[in-house]
Amino acid sequence: MYTVLICAVVFLTAALALFRRTIKDPFTQLMCVATVAFGAFVGIGIAKSIGDHFPICEVPIKEVKLVSLSASDASSGSFFLGTGAVNDHQYYFFFQRVGSGFALEKLDAGGVTIYEQNRTDGRLVTMRARFKNPEAWHWAIPNKNPISYAFYVPNGVPRRTLS
Repeated sequence: MYTVLICAVVFLTAALALFRRTIKDPFTQLMCVATVAFGAFVGIGIAKSIGDHFPICEVPIKEVKLVSLSASDASSGSFFLGTGAVNDHQYYFFFQRVGSGFALEKLDAGGVTIYEQNRTDGRLVTMRARFKNPEAWHWAIPNKNPISYAFYVPNGVPRRTLS
């Protein structure tokens, strides 16, 4: 990331110019190291500001087929996706095939979008945020969460009633 590197070098150059007479002093050397670290943090801030001006797209990196199991407490239909809380933290629960069996998995509810579609199966797609222009990675840091999740489920799976 050029922005962070350039800022760190600029801050190091400024520190060396300011402290050139006392560079052999251990405190001065520590100040130079601290100045480089501060310059890197400034560079990260600038790179994030630059990242606001580049368009971002989401690229699928993993797709998992959800398993539909019969829900004994449901009046009709099947269980694709459930919600719940553990220590006041919200999760989505789902089943996926593992070998010849099924495994219950959970996913933090933050960064998850559910899409209802005219389909009979369910899928979980993991996506990574990328800049549309690959050269942007040299200068910018995206402000969007780098990993997001999308559940694609049949129409009617999410219930819209409160109890």
